[in-house]
Amino acid sequence: MIESILLTSAFIYLLLASINDIKHRFVHDYLTYSFGALFLILRLILFFETSNPAQLGFILYALPTLGISFILYKLGAWGGGDLKLLTALSIGIPYFSTDSVLPFYANFLSNAVIAGMIFSILWALYLILKNLKKVSRKIKKTDVFVMLASVIISIILLFQNNLYKIFSILFLFLPVTYLAKKVENEIQTVNKKVSALEEGDWIINDIKIGGHVIKKKPTGLSKKDIMLLQKSGKKIIQIRDGIPFVPSFLIALIATVIYGNIIYNFVQNMITSI
Repeated sequence: MIESILLTSAFIYLLLASINDIKHRFVHDYLTYSFGALFLILRLILFFETSNPAQLGFILYALPTLGISFILYKLGAWGGGDLKLLTALSIGIPYFSTDSVLPFYANFLSNAVIAGMIFSILWALYLILKNLKKVSRKIKKTDVFVMLASVIISIILLFQNNLYKIFSILFLFLPVTYLAKKVENEIQTVNKKVSALEEGDWIINDIKIGGHVIKKKPTGLSKKDIMLLQKSGKKIIQIRDGIPFVPSFLIALIATVIYGNIIYNFVQNMITSI
């Protein structure tokens, strides 16, 4: 019963966090802390109900998740919100599995990688189309040709056997990634009011304020940086608008419940079809 409540709570949390991430490009701390506390309470209730030490196994998930997420945060691959979110999920996601090989959480993380790739492709395409006038001067005819050829090849491979389906994703992922990287300043640079800045926002270039320089860094702006900017009298600065990643976790959770481990099942089906 509590496992089902945990799963439902995790889904609601990711749904709210995804909306938050798409609208604001960050997840409010109160949302993460509230659900994190709920997950922890439910885990402890489950432990006392069953008297099963295995119910404390979330510690084995939470600590490595926190460590790896912190490294990714320091490298600038993730924001601080992603770090907190995934740590909370490592406590809240149930242990039951849709297959007999890997735990549910491992399946979820595996699916999150796939979902992240697909969502990034779709979001990059959305940004390119949204800012088509701005990016058109940077996109050459050869880029358009490569993109169209990649899409056509990807669609053809998608209807072949399982082995070719892997290449179908690659044929779409690599050109879109290249194109998005080429025009990232046009599609990911936005003007933001200094009064609306949030900790972790990524500035485009170093900003000099008097004798102090606020450096562009992987972890984004600190609270001290924001205070300096607010005192400087600046009204608007340019920041990098990142791709929301939380929806990938929501997609991964749904996929894990319905399909289990997508990669494992795909490889298994590919082997049995040989």
